[in-house]
Amino acid sequence: MRLPGVAGAGAQGDGETCDMCTLGLVIQSSTVVEGKVRRAFQNQVIGSLTGLDDAACVPSSETTFHLMLEGSPEGVVYIFSLEIHKAGRTASASAQVTMTSGPLPVPTITALPGKVNANQRVVLSSTVESDAPGTVTRAWSVTEEAGTAVLNLSASAATALTGVDLVVGGAYIFKLSVEDSWGPASSSLRVVVNRPPQPGSFTVTPAQGTVLNTTFQMLASDWVDEDNTPLWYQLSYVVTGGTSATQEMLNEYKPDPSTSSMLPEEGLEVAWREVQVFVSVRDALGAVASASAAVVVAPGAELSDTELTSFVDDNLAAGEVAAANGDADTSMLLADGLAAMLNTAANTSRARRRTLLKDAATAAPETELVAARSAQRESMMDLLSGGKASLVPTDSSLERLASSTQKVVATPEELAPALQ
Repeated sequence: MRLPGVAGAGAQGDGETCDMCTLGLVIQSSTVVEGKVRRAFQNQVIGSLTGLDDAACVPSSETTFHLMLEGSPEGVVYIFSLEIHKAGRTASASAQVTMTSGPLPVPTITALPGKVNANQRVVLSSTVESDAPGTVTRAWSVTEEAGTAVLNLSASAATALTGVDLVVGGAYIFKLSVEDSWGPASSSLRVVVNRPPQPGSFTVTPAQGTVLNTTFQMLASDWVDEDNTPLWYQLSYVVTGGTSATQEMLNEYKPDPSTSSMLPEEGLEVAWREVQVFVSVRDALGAVASASAAVVVAPGAELSDTELTSFVDDNLAAGEVAAANGDADTSMLLADGLAAMLNTAANTSRARRRTLLKDAATAAPETELVAARSAQRESMMDLLSGGKASLVPTDSSLERLASSTQKVVATPEELAPALQ
């Protein structure tokens, strides 16, 4: 029986030799027990349960006593006490042992990550080794590390935690208690609830600009993760009072905290609008914190059909250069924004023709313009297809791709047969 905190260190003390130490070992029983105690120490056999006084000194390298109890009935409780005396000073420790008919059950909890996110689904599972006859009972509990009970879970080998209010940054002890006919045992593990990245600053400059013309510099500075793991950054935007309240992505998550990007036309077809630009900062475990900054963006001067065609061609060329340089975010952003501009222009032109002709059925666009728009939309699809090849297929990236594709094909009369 190893008595923690005493053996070895207490026997040597102050760097003096062990010859000056006196050891007392007392064995107490809750009932009278027949049998004998053997002590594997200097080849001596002790035949009494009353104790051993003034024994020879324990060598400084000895840290364990080996005792064997024979003929002890089940349920007997022993208290093993160890006292060490030296120069008028005393140190002691004790341990309690209950005799059983067989080994206690051995519970094992399937490994969990040491840190989880507050909204993460945690599944606890266990196995129990038991040789005792009869059934084995299981019970889970969760307590704060300070000892406050949080939740008692159902008695099962696999339990999903749902609706448990674990505080961000808190530490919790998940404990599995089991019992068979030979006695109880338990196993536990410690789990910390992850904190999202701690906010720094987020700036967007200049304070105002024009759609698909002004390049805005977006910078997230001094964001910190408590575990000092690398952070990843994603940019999105929404137009205040625009046609959609959905945040439109500007890029996938990347380790660079700075981004240079234009803002597309979506929602800006009327006048100057405030645009909220958001940064989402993600840590290695997927916890996200965010911040935003506002800029003012103008839809740009109204363009004639010819001017719009030239503007779109120039930006498609810029998108192809970006794609060739591996900048899929910019090429896809341009395809998305240019498609929205063409859709706005097509809706305006359709409404104008209807007003002039009073008959939507005969309000057909010019053949030459349709051919130009068709070729441009086909080029936009090429940019999206090229960007898709470099995207990590996440829910957000696939939603972004689907949204941009929908904009490209939103005007059927301007689509080539291959895109219809």
